[in-house]
Amino acid sequence: MKTNLKVLCCVLAGFICYGFMNGPEDNNSSLVSAVAMQQDNNLQEQAAEIFQKNCAVTGCHTGKYAKRRLNLGPEFFVNNLVDVQSRQIDSLLRVDTTNPQQSYMLIKIRGDEGIAGERMPLDSPPLSYSDIKTIESWVYSLSDQSLDEGYTREQAAEARTEFEQSPFWGTRVINLPTTTNIGEHDLLFRVSHRFFFPIKEGYEVYWGLNGPADVLLSLGFGITKDVSISIGHE
Repeated sequence: MKTNLKVLCCVLAGFICYGFMNGPEDNNSSLVSAVAMQQDNNLQEQAAEIFQKNCAVTGCHTGKYAKRRLNLGPEFFVNNLVDVQSRQIDSLLRVDTTNPQQSYMLIKIRGDEGIAGERMPLDSPPLSYSDIKTIESWVYSLSDQSLDEGYTREQAAEARTEFEQSPFWGTRVINLPTTTNIGEHDLLFRVSHRFFFPIKEGYEVYWGLNGPADVLLSLGFGITKDVSISIGHE
């Protein structure tokens, strides 16, 4: 009886020790993972705010007609940056998750040597040191994990804005409408010319360009993503 009691006590002690040795460690591991995930989410939110304030502004990287077809709005910037080829330097990615330091977006906002064109943001003061460090931290965080919002890196590399998926660059081809719309809550001011002389008149009228023309001025507004309205005067 005493032997059985000793064996039972040893078994219970073993379970207790196992719980102390493994339970807290597992809990700590889960806690660390949760904290790291929250930090990464915070970094992405901070990066989104920086882009929206300094880059995703009218006439720059926002809307359907964003410069370089790069929309940096909060809902677009991840897909348009991460593992996507730069349009200025083909050998670099905008955000390179395998080699973060070579991300062209970081090179561009830091104004490093070798950039094409001007330092970003264009026609505005450079980003502050703290803003640059925040974006750098966000870029580096992507090298160790899958993207938020359920996207994998491969999906992000293939993703494009709606503008880039459109078969037409603009809303008109000469005077004919295309399937491309203005875009929700966007404005489009258009100046069109219709020349009188036909092309076959040749060099003397510079193939129709050296002559009178009708000018159309129009202003369009996107009511929704698929519905827009325009008014014009010719």
